[in-house]
Amino acid sequence: MKELTLSDINDFSEKNIKIWWMNVGAEDLWRDKGTYFPNFKSNDYIANSIEQLCLLLADENDIVILRDMPSDIIFQNLFNLGKKTPQIRIVKNSNKSESISKLIIQDKDIINEIIELKLNCKDFNVVLIPYAVTKYEEEISRITNCELFGANYNTTSYVNSKINSRLIAESLDLPVSEGVICSDIEELENYYDKFNGSQKIVIKDEYNASGKGLYLINNKKELQSFVNFIKRKLDTKSVNFLVEKWYKKQYDINYQIVISKTGDIFYIPPKRQVLNNNIYIGSQLYNRDSDLNKSQRNLYKNYAKIIGEKLKELDYKGVASIDSIITLEGEIIPVLEINGRFSLSTYISLLPFLLGEDKLIFSCYYNIKYDITLEYIWDFMSEINYTKEKGKGIVIYSYMRGRNDINLGRIFALIISDSFEEQEYYRNIFENIINIK
Repeated sequence: MKELTLSDINDFSEKNIKIWWMNVGAEDLWRDKGTYFPNFKSNDYIANSIEQLCLLLADENDIVILRDMPSDIIFQNLFNLGKKTPQIRIVKNSNKSESISKLIIQDKDIINEIIELKLNCKDFNVVLIPYAVTKYEEEISRITNCELFGANYNTTSYVNSKINSRLIAESLDLPVSEGVICSDIEELENYYDKFNGSQKIVIKDEYNASGKGLYLINNKKELQSFVNFIKRKLDTKSVNFLVEKWYKKQYDINYQIVISKTGDIFYIPPKRQVLNNNIYIGSQLYNRDSDLNKSQRNLYKNYAKIIGEKLKELDYKGVASIDSIITLEGEIIPVLEINGRFSLSTYISLLPFLLGEDKLIFSCYYNIKYDITLEYIWDFMSEINYTKEKGKGIVIYSYMRGRNDINLGRIFALIISDSFEEQEYYRNIFENIINIK
């Protein structure tokens, strides 16, 4: 296993024309049955707003398939970052509640363009790179005869199960969080009773992303409310979820593995994740000021090698994004879950190659009010927007306006700086502009 380098990326880009799209919500297709969890359904409008993240990885000759054309302000920010605009294709039906992959299959113009590109492309391979692989992506690959970046649907579905993530970690004798896989309600109640009400636990749905499908239990009363909900929802006591002790943490960590179609394993070093109520809201890309010491960095690299070899054995290919924690006592739990797909962290992973590995890079997003438009924000950005000449500032790389006061919008930004003090300075100004209290 080797750490992913700019040379590896350039080699892949030189040999392939890549077609990108963001099919969030794949978890609903991997799940055999419905979820047991209250309030699990994501806001499709907000979830689909992150499709512009593909622009961070796409090259000039690539194609990015989107539901909506981004604002010129987004393209200007990406240009400031040093990114050239790829070719953009917009699906005809932008139904926000439908999988974009399903819409691509229905869009004969896009499908025929990909088929023609594949037929006429003699010097390059054409590779389909979705966020995740489901039955729809396999169908697009079949129709167009293009290579699909990633493992097949069955393997991807297996790896993405939070229960299987734990089983994989246990089979490799890796440190795991204290917990149990529950197949009925009684097992859950018995597990909690052994703590005598003194321990928080988290109940995890087998599938779901971005903190959804997690239910934090603080006391016996909350457990009983959850159990009562499950009993009302199900006509059986049979369930299938993971229950784990809740740890106080120093850091939430994400690290990633890329397995090529030839079986080469590449390592993307850790990022510190920033969470709000267990939901991802940002990443601190490590540089020389890393919070991790040398021993911890070496441990993560070794864990990545062990997990990568296991995933390769399972015939997994593509990106595996692994969530981990360092407890308050300093113990590394290397696998909370393995995401057998891209994650939001994946799309920012190559930024150090673009900006310089000595830069501090903080990626964050905010939900913003309906009346805060991108044009309004941009009018106030002249002093803090990033340029190559300054080598610091803020880049807005995704924006979706809210529909009303209930359905808020979302904005993604990079804060690029030379110090944490500078980072905080830019962040405070930006939050004032977008009216975040």
